[in-house]
Amino acid sequence: MAEEDDYSSSVVLGVSDALIEMTGILAGLTFAFQDMSLIALSGMVTGVAASCSMGASEFLSKRAEPAGGSPLKAALSTWAAYFAVVLVLIAPYLLIEQGLGDLDAHLVAFAVTLMLGVGVVAAFNGWLTSRQGVPFFPRFIEMLSILAFITLLSYALGLALGNALSV
Repeated sequence: MAEEDDYSSSVVLGVSDALIEMTGILAGLTFAFQDMSLIALSGMVTGVAASCSMGASEFLSKRAEPAGGSPLKAALSTWAAYFAVVLVLIAPYLLIEQGLGDLDAHLVAFAVTLMLGVGVVAAFNGWLTSRQGVPFFPRFIEMLSILAFITLLSYALGLALGNALSV
């Protein structure tokens, strides 16, 4: 069980980093590009590169620790967790074909992505708090607050850069 706990920290790293980074990236891309194919492509390229980077970084981090467990298992745990979140968050951009009422498809996809992100935060925190025996709600609110802040920051940055670069 102790070895399994070593890898749960790698899963924590992959899930939390992917949620924060990819939600922010997708917010910026959505409002900068406003094109479903371009958002999906850019998000997927970024997500694949970032998941590989996180896995490699976790491998090197675990190798540097004297009793850090298997660097390969830690790296694969981080990579898989990150990549799974990437797939969940990008799925609306690949599956939604048209808007809803007055909302364009890219806005509907982003709204669904945000809902999926909240679902991942809830499921992830449910799993984590049950393992650690700590209260769910404070951890859920903390992670959701960080996610919301980064998303709003990226939204503003995407709008500003899109306007500045005439994209």
